[in-house]
Order: sequence, then C-alpha cells, then structure tokens
Amino acid sequence: MANHSRQFLHLFQKRYRDPVEVFFRNRDRELTTTEVFESFDQDTVRELLRLNVLLEEDSGFRLDERVEGFLEQMLEAGDAAPVEWLETDLKEFDRWEGFYHQTNDLSQQNRCIAKLVRILKQLRNRLLRQNNELQRAADYDYRTESNYEVKEAKLQWRLEETEALRTVLGEVDIRMKQATVFQINRDTALLQARSQMIEAILSVGQKVIQSLQQIAEYLNRVRRDYARVRKLIQLQDLIDRYELDTQSNVAEVAETLEGPLVTSFNFHTVLAPNLLDENPAMLARVLAKQGIADAGENARRVVLPRMEAPAEPEILIDAEELIEDFSNQERDLFAYLANVKLDGEHLEIERRISLFCEILTTTDLLNRCKVNDGRSRRIDEWEYLEVLPLPSH
Repeated sequence: MANHSRQFLHLFQKRYRDPVEVFFRNRDRELTTTEVFESFDQDTVRELLRLNVLLEEDSGFRLDERVEGFLEQMLEAGDAAPVEWLETDLKEFDRWEGFYHQTNDLSQQNRCIAKLVRILKQLRNRLLRQNNELQRAADYDYRTESNYEVKEAKLQWRLEETEALRTVLGEVDIRMKQATVFQINRDTALLQARSQMIEAILSVGQKVIQSLQQIAEYLNRVRRDYARVRKLIQLQDLIDRYELDTQSNVAEVAETLEGPLVTSFNFHTVLAPNLLDENPAMLARVLAKQGIADAGENARRVVLPRMEAPAEPEILIDAEELIEDFSNQERDLFAYLANVKLDGEHLEIERRISLFCEILTTTDLLNRCKVNDGRSRRIDEWEYLEVLPLPSH
C-alpha cells in the first residue's frame, strides 16, 4: 500500500503531502501539538485547519473524519486490524462517557459530548464499511487461492473476524440502549448520532448474518473439495504403483475411497484369449507359480494412510428447510429451535438466537410465519417475541 499511497497523494499540493500521509498513518490516535509543530511548518498546519482537512482537539490534532474515510476508500486501507479498531472506539466511548459523569463543569461536559459525537460517527462509518470489506475479502480468497489448506485457513480467519464483528456489534447495541448519557443529556447532535448508530446496527446486523452464512458455505465447499482431491491423489498413487494390476484387494481399497469409485476390474495378460478359454487349468498353474492363485491365502494387502477426520463439522444450516419443518408443527419458533438437533446435539443458545433473528430479518422466511406483535413468551431466562407457524400449502 505504501507505493500506492505515495502515488495517490501526488493529487495534493507538495507541501500538504507529508502532513496528510503522517496523519493518515496515525489515524487511530491524536497527534500531540508538540509532535505536529516539531514535524511540520505552522503555516501549513493552519492552512490544513482552514480547509477542514485537520481538526484541532484539546490534546492535539487529527484528520477530519470525512477526509479519513475518503482516503481509506481510495487507498483500500480500511481492512487493517478492523475489529481492534472498533473495540478501541468502544473503549474511547466508555472513557469519555465516564469523564462526562465525573465532572460538574459545564464546559468540560460539552467537550465530552462533542467527543462522544465524533466517536459515534467514526464508529458508525467503520461498522458500515467493515462487513462489506470482510465479505469482499472472503469472496476473493475463495475464488483466487489455489492451495486448499491456505484457502481454508484464510476463510476460517474471515469467519472468525465476522463473528468478532457481530460480537462488537452487540456491545455497541448495548451502549446505545443502556448508556445513561443519552438519558440525562438531550444534546441534539448526540441524539442524532445515536439515532444514526441504531440504524447502522440494524443494517449491519442483517448483513453480518448473511456474511456468516456465505463464508460458512465457502468453508464447507472447500472441505468437501479438499477431501475429494486427497482421495483422488490416493487413487492415482495406487495406479502409479500398478496396484490395479497386481493387488488382490484393490476393489476394497477403491470402495474405501469416497469419491472416485472404480466399479469393474479386468485381469490383463499377454496370453492369447483362446488359450485361456481352452486351458483354464494351465492358467491356474501359472497363477499358482506366481503366488497369486488364491487371493484368500496369498493376497498382498494395500495399506492406506490413515485419513484424518475433518477439523470442523458442517456448519451451514438450511434455514429454508428448517422453516418448512417448523410450518408442520404447532410450537412457537423459539421453543421449536430449542428442540432442533445438529449432528445429534441440541443447538447452542447463541446459534438458536442467531437463527431466530435470521428468520425475523429475512423477508422470504418471515412471510411464512405469524408474528404476534406485543405478545412475548419466556424460556428459562430468555424472553422473546411470539412467532407461530403458518401451515404450508
């Protein structure tokens, strides 16, 4: 990205290039006043402030969020340590909310509110961008990586990052609902930033579920293809060693290899066919002399290397099939999911909640359920909206 950024920054006037690049590379923190004026000409800094490229904070300077977002998109730099950045923004939000409650000074409270508004806008922009970038990266890895092991490792990492993004999204949602600063301070900018954040949470939440399903499907395909390739390699190894011509248990071996199945075998010989047909006893003596007449007593066994079990089970659930089965019974949706089994085990609570939310946020699935607004039920400590099945026709 370094060469790309240097070329792109030539769009700026020469005296602005170095300051803009330094601020962009340090966009996860504020640069102190001392750092800035030791590194750059004061007139250049003032001009960047006038142009709204930089913002002056109490403790230093940083890029305006609009400039930061523009540069990240142009330089495709937004996917560097995404979840860590989001977690850092959350910690900053908690820190400045704590400052707000600790002081009675009106000017300090206003400063905290301005800081919280900025953090919320920055966090919202990163949330909206991050899931798209993770999905795009997963699509790219699946299409372009040729090594199955590397491809699986990359997709597994994308899946974990998307799961982490969903966790952070839940934490952001908790802050928006429970942070007391929204209850005791009615600042217009703060409430507007909160409203925009809530809309972003709903939008990103639906996309995260779709991304998790897509990446899980990619992983399942890769694991199936990789297993098939390993079996093909084993079969080719048998062929290269002439096992098909000389070993007595090759049919058993081929049947063990799930995937390419050899359904018939022919014995190859240089003897004339009529000689074999007219003198079967002679053929039996030749075979006995070679030690392969009786497969039960003298067979040489092919030993296959032990196949390792797949590291991960199939992790994709067919929601369409699930909702079809749900329509043929009478329990509400959450209670029904509590009895669904995957590989003989009941779904974990996180997976059950995820499927419940997916059905309620997917129009095609929701149209096949009856949602009773205002009515809720409870299982253990979980209270949930009542969703009943519509009989399938």
